[in-house]
Amino acid sequence: MKTILIAKVNGVSILIGDDAERPVPIKPICDALGIDVDSQRKRIKRDEILGTRNSLVRAVAADGKEREMFCLPLKFILGWLLSIDTSRVNEDSRPLVIKYKLECYNALYEYL
Repeated sequence: MKTILIAKVNGVSILIGDDAERPVPIKPICDALGIDVDSQRKRIKRDEILGTRNSLVRAVAADGKEREMFCLPLKFILGWLLSIDTSRVNEDSRPLVIKYKLECYNALYEYL
C-alpha cells in the first residue's frame, strides 16, 4: 500500500494511502488541529453522508493501550477536513487548514 504525507500539524502526520476503506481515527487529527473531538463526532453523526460511514474500531492508542476509536473510512477523511470551521482550529494550525481548503476547492474545480 502506498502512503503519502499530506501535512504535519503540531507534530502529527496526516497521511493518506490507497486503501480507501481503511478506518482512520479522527481523534489524533482533532487533537493536532486543536478542535474538540466530541463536537466533531457529533457533527459527523449528524451529516447525511458521513453519519452513515463512521464506525467504532478497536485500535492501539498513542499511549499504547487498546481503545475503541471513532473512525471514518480514509476516502471520507479529506471531505470531513474540508468541512471543518477554521475559526474552531487552533491559531497555529489555521493557516495550514485554510491552505488545504483552498487546494480542495481548486482540485474540485479542476476536476470539471
